[in-house]
Amino acid sequence: MRKNTCALTLLAAALTMSVLPAAARAEVSHFRGETAWLNTYSYDATSCISSSMYVFATESRANGQPGPSTGGASASFSLYRYNECTGQDVTCASGTVALPNGAFDVSGNLASATLDTTLEIYDYCNNTTHPVTLDLTWTGDGQVFQGRVHQSFHYPDYRETYRSHGKSSYAAVSGSLTFDGTSLSLGDGYGYMSVVNSGTITNSN
Repeated sequence: MRKNTCALTLLAAALTMSVLPAAARAEVSHFRGETAWLNTYSYDATSCISSSMYVFATESRANGQPGPSTGGASASFSLYRYNECTGQDVTCASGTVALPNGAFDVSGNLASATLDTTLEIYDYCNNTTHPVTLDLTWTGDGQVFQGRVHQSFHYPDYRETYRSHGKSSYAAVSGSLTFDGTSLSLGDGYGYMSVVNSGTITNSN
């Protein structure tokens, strides 16, 4: 029950994030976004170092009439390592990269997602940069959750109607993740995938 409640909460948050009021005089706009992310934790008793990693990938497409279509994909990665024995920060690094076509893909009814990219991350603790390679696969694990939002906004000069529907699923994550050429364990964690579609219609008085 707790897992289902968490998934519905996360999906509601994703739907809410896409509620962006259209500019006045816009007539129709459409948005579609796909995401996959991974939170993971591991601990090495030999080195006394705990590691927390976060991977986030997204691709979105937006179309407004009048106006050009926009879209793109990106991936972000962060790594935090801490020496549990000495109480010292070892690594505090993060970075984001724009993705070419095909580097991130969500397939089927959230059956799977793949991410294949390399990026540079900056370590704020040590003032250094490091290459990271991500070659990951998300596989849908269990129920696909559905969510819908329908809202209307009334202003002195125009009326706006917003609709959004989306789905989400927990996922098992496999593959490889390397930091400075060294393979990092995916450890204990969980993955998540979501797809959101939304549209806004604005009627001027």
